[in-house]
Amino acid sequence: MFCSKCGHSLSEQDKFCPECGTAVAAEAVPQATPLPSEANPLPQNPFPFVNTPSYSLRSPMMIATLVVGIISICLSALNYMGIPYVHLGGIVLGIIAISLASKDKRDVGFYSKGGLVTGILGLSLGVLAIIIGILLASAV
Repeated sequence: MFCSKCGHSLSEQDKFCPECGTAVAAEAVPQATPLPSEANPLPQNPFPFVNTPSYSLRSPMMIATLVVGIISICLSALNYMGIPYVHLGGIVLGIIAISLASKDKRDVGFYSKGGLVTGILGLSLGVLAIIIGILLASAV
């Protein structure tokens, strides 16, 4: 038999559970599969974060942040290839990538470092294109 409160193994002559002190009554659990204890532990998952539905290693926005940051870099770089005004889209998308990464950091606790870096790089290239455009326009 086992204790109905803590699951400790009981002998037939026990009137109280030696583990928790609960009185053994007729409703004591009959011989069955014992509850986990130190003598009979449950098997432990060696990879606690793998296949655990309550925990995800990735935020849903991590890939979106990275994609927006890469597009930001591409748009900012197109300005250097002679396509005017696309760097403004690169600046806007760079700001969006940075804000998505900071929102993930605030809400989930982790974020896409690649998305943050590409967002900063796209924003920087766009701002640099504006500065170069102003300098070239004032030199003429």
